[in-house]
Amino acid sequence: MDSVYEAEKPIFRVDRSAFGGRPEPKRVHDLDSSVYYATTLETGDAHWIVFSTAMEPGSDSTAPQGAQTSYSERARVVAASSATDYSEWIELAAFQKRPVPADTVDLGGVVPSANAYVFLASDPDRGLVLNPYNTAQFDGALLRVTPSMLDRASPTEPTDFTVQYR
Repeated sequence: MDSVYEAEKPIFRVDRSAFGGRPEPKRVHDLDSSVYYATTLETGDAHWIVFSTAMEPGSDSTAPQGAQTSYSERARVVAASSATDYSEWIELAAFQKRPVPADTVDLGGVVPSANAYVFLASDPDRGLVLNPYNTAQFDGALLRVTPSMLDRASPTEPTDFTVQYR
């Protein structure tokens, strides 16, 4: 769901074999922001699905009356693997938006507030590359998540990019 004003943006899974009939999507995860990028990656015996979200600070002109609250707090990167049948989602990274003048000064809509994004790319040998844009940390940097880092990733332990920062 691409909606700034909804608190939950669900990710659904649909079995490809169901497309000939009446597919029944299964809700597998919820995000607080709209998905911006997606990629897949093979590591050893696991297949990974990776999504990044946008941090959207503003309002949405299509929102119902009185529903202009923005629930997005950070641009995030989440992943799930075939090893858990895509049932365990891991947050690989979260980035705060870089402040801009429109965030603190009402400029009458002349200067819009800016979103933060994380671009993604994947390579079977090198792993996952994150490129945060308009973020307070690592803005424009290339952050690498190696295949072995993905295989060791845990839903309870944050990923450490300090040695991978380039």
